[in-house]
Amino acid sequence: MGIRRDGRREILGYDIGGEGESANVWKEMLNNIKMRGVEEVTLIVGDGLTGLKEAIKKVYPGARYQHCIVHAVRNTLTKVRIKDRAEIAQSLREIYKSRDIEGAREALERFSERWRKKYPKIVKWWEEREEELLAYMEFPEEIRGMIYTTNQIERLFKELKRRLKVMEQLQGEKGTEKIIYVILRELNDRYMSRKLRGFEKAVEDFLESKDATLESFQTQFT
Repeated sequence: MGIRRDGRREILGYDIGGEGESANVWKEMLNNIKMRGVEEVTLIVGDGLTGLKEAIKKVYPGARYQHCIVHAVRNTLTKVRIKDRAEIAQSLREIYKSRDIEGAREALERFSERWRKKYPKIVKWWEEREEELLAYMEFPEEIRGMIYTTNQIERLFKELKRRLKVMEQLQGEKGTEKIIYVILRELNDRYMSRKLRGFEKAVEDFLESKDATLESFQTQFT
């Protein structure tokens, strides 16, 4: 799923296959999307999918990668003791809710100092991925909530599953894919008819401040 520069969302592609996740699989999908007209991508948001970052470098070398903050926090909290979860959750919130990149880095330093001895692997994970966890901080504050998680595509999956679940019987793989296509087509029409509030104005102001062109901006969620 992608967000156009005017704030309209669009389903860019889907795949039903058994090859799993790998750089080659993601490279093929991204190449297909590029071939169909998505020439420039500024930011790609994912949840640490195997091979995705490698594929991005080959197909959209100018794109930044943003690791989904929600997935990062959720995975972290499952690895700490229950008694520490509330405090760690607050420490992480101070990082991703900071007003600017400097504040986020300072919050990350405080998190590292506080928990390094008790949870060295967790702290190391956050420190090593600082760049991809804070990539969204380069963009206007007004749209950060729209681009720092994969929530939008997660909601798409949830709606797709909801519609399929009520069907008593699916007629084989090809029949199922046809149904999925029809559902996604309908959802795409809905997405394309609405704009994310404030997105277009924030992007225009951002690009003007960076002396960029509107044609160079598009955000893709995978």
